[in-house]
Amino acid sequence: MPRPKKCRLIANFPDITIYKPSGVNMIVLETVVLNFDELEALRYADYECKKQVDAAELMNISRATFGRIIETARFKVADSLLNGKALVIKGGDFCHDDMANSENELVNKFIEERRQKCLSCPKYIEKNAINSNINNN
Repeated sequence: MPRPKKCRLIANFPDITIYKPSGVNMIVLETVVLNFDELEALRYADYECKKQVDAAELMNISRATFGRIIETARFKVADSLLNGKALVIKGGDFCHDDMANSENELVNKFIEERRQKCLSCPKYIEKNAINSNINNN
């Protein structure tokens, strides 16, 4: 059995989560799913031009894992653009500083579904430690 995936820390959720070719009905399009952590890797590597080692540290993963994530993300975006597929951003193994405070309904639904998976996540443990310290004082 493979080791469970480590939660990847992400800083931003997109406001728009579906991109598709203009003038084509979504019903007839094939879709490519880009996970939130893959989008975050694209943001760090291609938009902010961070080195892989620095971006990996921000996401709380190894440089090798970051390399695999960015390779997969770039392939998915290229596949969507070159083959006229819809790009849907959702899912993935991630944690966020404001996981409980998102205004994005889709994000909140996803977070609720994976809350049990996050019990060992550093952000979850950190928030619980802070909350218990506040309640104990």
